[in-house]
Amino acid sequence: GGGGDAPVEMWKVYICWRDEELPVKIRSDATVGSLAWLISSKTDGKLQADRCELTFGVTKLASVPSQELLATIGVVQGARFGLTLRPKGAGARQAPSPVLSPRAKAAAKARLEAARGVERAAMASLDEVSRYRTASGRAPNQSWTEPEALALVDGVAAFGLGEWAKILDAVWLKHVDFPKRSATDLKDKWRNLCNSADKPAGFKFRLAYVTPELLARTRDVRAETQRKRREDDDKWEAEAAARRAEIRRRSLNA
Repeated sequence: GGGGDAPVEMWKVYICWRDEELPVKIRSDATVGSLAWLISSKTDGKLQADRCELTFGVTKLASVPSQELLATIGVVQGARFGLTLRPKGAGARQAPSPVLSPRAKAAAKARLEAARGVERAAMASLDEVSRYRTASGRAPNQSWTEPEALALVDGVAAFGLGEWAKILDAVWLKHVDFPKRSATDLKDKWRNLCNSADKPAGFKFRLAYVTPELLARTRDVRAETQRKRREDDDKWEAEAAARRAEIRRRSLNA
């Protein structure tokens, strides 16, 4: 097949702004118009999407149709973009020609089909939930069991904090005896376990499986995941500092 059939990958690209390099993760089928919004989201709105003037080499992204693929203009893993900010209140940019490459058209069609597939799956899930609900209109309460609680703690230890979807796929979908749970269910239960783990010694819990051993395991896993997260944050910070130093070195030697 054509380029539209290529598997989607995650790329890390860099936005060069002033003397900094901002790393941004994009899909390999990301569009030109999506990049400014990703930058705005990455900076919590500090860099507003409608003020971002981006360049890739000699190409001004404002001159490329917003639905064109970044890959079509040569963007790959590790690509670097230049960024300047338009003055506040500047007039709207003139829209470029809407003519898209065949590859961009194929990717747009694939995204539309994927969105329709998600919608169909969501409707099927709603139908299943409707059949599952009780006559009172509410889904029956599924109490957590000891095997589930242990599996959740082990899942956090294996996949990391916040990886609820991965834990669901790796654990809950393989245990036919486990009730159906959502990622939110797992997140809420983990929070409850952490709260219980912080209770003073001798606290009486209503649930028999909330034992000192389970709470000790929860504290250990929480401490380890927090340590790994700090290490990851420190690594990213060190990489960013090294890139900034390299940019300054090059500018002094230019």
